[in-house]
Amino acid sequence: MARILCVDDNDTNLYMISAIISRAGFEVSTAKDGESGIAAIKAERPDLILMDVQMPGIDGFEATRQIKADPATRDIPVITLSAHEREDKEQEIRDSGCDAYLTKPIDVQALLIETHRLLEAVGVS
Repeated sequence: MARILCVDDNDTNLYMISAIISRAGFEVSTAKDGESGIAAIKAERPDLILMDVQMPGIDGFEATRQIKADPATRDIPVITLSAHEREDKEQEIRDSGCDAYLTKPIDVQALLIETHRLLEAVGVS
């Protein structure tokens, strides 16, 4: 069973995304900000990360940059989630190294499609 870490500072979003992912058959863990997300990634080595963009402290783009800069975690796929349209964040998306970008409110089907696609790309089912 694939392990997915959800990082979001909003309790409602964290609950909703975790419920969607767990109902789809994945093991889910959570973190409430960028700093604790990075610590959880290093400790747990999830198979995929769902990363909110706007969080206090280290935002999702900076957390993703740190994850992708670390040889031990750079191959973990990151789906970045934001209320901002992709076009508004195109440069930050590229600079951070995120593997996919989805807008909120979350399209459940798109989230599951991207999750499966990225897990298959790294050989996790």
